[in-house]
Amino acid sequence: MKSCGADVVELTGFEVKIFWKLHRRGKYGGSHTPVENTIKGFRKDLRGEASGAVDKLVRKGILLSKPTRYGLEISLNRDLIALIHQVCDWHEAHVDEMEDRDDYEFP
Repeated sequence: MKSCGADVVELTGFEVKIFWKLHRRGKYGGSHTPVENTIKGFRKDLRGEASGAVDKLVRKGILLSKPTRYGLEISLNRDLIALIHQVCDWHEAHVDEMEDRDDYEFP
């Protein structure tokens, strides 16, 4: 995620799909899921990039991480619910034309 100017957020296709998957499953705040479950839906040759996108979203504070004895779990940050809903609504409308490695801007 990069900030481009005033209140414009740039996300990759991987990041948008991760938002969508966690939103669809209701993984906000205290409801966590293992990182492995989040990247399962991607092709095997793209899972490394998807895992990198998860790490990037955690560093930016969009995803919350919870270390456990069996691995890292993540959830969406409730404080950014407006952005998350905007991204998910956009994803629903553009799912057929989205590419994993492309960048998309959200005002």
